[in-house]
Amino acid sequence: MGTAFEKVNRVKSLIPFKYQMLLLAVILALFVAAFMLYDLPGEYVKQGDRHYDAQEYDYAVLNYEQALRYDRENPEVYFKLARGEAARGEPLRAASAYTKAIEPGYTQLAAVYTGLGWTQYSLAQYDDAANSFERAIEIISANENQYTHTQLAEAYSGRGWVAIVQDGCEKAISYFDRALTLDAEVSSLNQGIRQCDVENERGTDVFE
Repeated sequence: MGTAFEKVNRVKSLIPFKYQMLLLAVILALFVAAFMLYDLPGEYVKQGDRHYDAQEYDYAVLNYEQALRYDRENPEVYFKLARGEAARGEPLRAASAYTKAIEPGYTQLAAVYTGLGWTQYSLAQYDDAANSFERAIEIISANENQYTHTQLAEAYSGRGWVAIVQDGCEKAISYFDRALTLDAEVSSLNQGIRQCDVENERGTDVFE
């Protein structure tokens, strides 16, 4: 009967050498194509990151969308896509991408909720924004080693901005004060405090 190796040799002997080489070339080409396909999403993400860092948001979004054609379940890419959409002034598209990035176990899930909260705030979806910021605060507080004080301060700041609209500055200041103890350099925090200073000086609600 012979061994498997002997059987393979007998089959090879029936195939002309030039066809053996052609078959080998086809197999190698398939391996190369498979490798390129496997790495292609990562290359698109890298290109997207470069464009995002250069504030070329349209090109960043295009590259992230290309990456998602090959890997539609990757929360990291949806998160990056959402930031790009928000940066180029597309809040509805940003909100959709942020929602798709909400994946249990994703290491930056709190950052997703914070980004979603700011997007919902820009769309005047204040109840949803409040829930998103509170969810971010909850996740960060339960996973302190995974996030920074700045990220927690940003979530509290966002919650404060929603409170300005819904409850007034007296409530908002409680969130801003908490953020101040974490990172006083957060830009949205200082803007919110200034907004409340304006309200106090006028004696009226700045959003009336």
